[in-house]
Amino acid sequence: MTSLVEQLERQRLWKLKADQFQERVSDLVQLEFEDPAIKAQRHHDRLKNFLTYTFNRVPHYRRLLDEHDELGGVDAVLANLHLFPELTKADLRDHAAHLRATTLPDGHRITGATQSSGTTGKPSQVLQTQMDGITFALNKQRECRWFDMHPSGKFAVIRLPRQIGRVKGRAIAVGETLR
Repeated sequence: MTSLVEQLERQRLWKLKADQFQERVSDLVQLEFEDPAIKAQRHHDRLKNFLTYTFNRVPHYRRLLDEHDELGGVDAVLANLHLFPELTKADLRDHAAHLRATTLPDGHRITGATQSSGTTGKPSQVLQTQMDGITFALNKQRECRWFDMHPSGKFAVIRLPRQIGRVKGRAIAVGETLR
């Protein structure tokens, strides 16, 4: 692993389209070098916040918590996460409406969905918010930095037309590029 200074210098080569994320990216770089004990506590706290939100606003998980007394509350689930039932594709298919939060966190909005191909049965659909897109972009940029890709170099990604942005208000056609 390189040093924080070296990684911040590599990061400075990248110019993000939205300036508001530049500070967030610098924070992410610094978190890569965070003390492991502090990182573990931060992860614990975030997971606790996530579970609290989930149990309060996602009917499927509220029901699971109510049906399984042995799970206790959020703290008990955190201590025994391995006892918590895994989410399966059948759950996605059969309980989709109950897996959607009754309200989204402030500042979040649904912007799209990802759907499986259905090769193992009925396709499953997962809704996405604008924060999913931002997170994907920041993680992809970090991956490029980790692999020492230079931002002025050539880079290509193959995606389905529905997964790509719009050009002048219309979806791009098959075979068209965003150049």
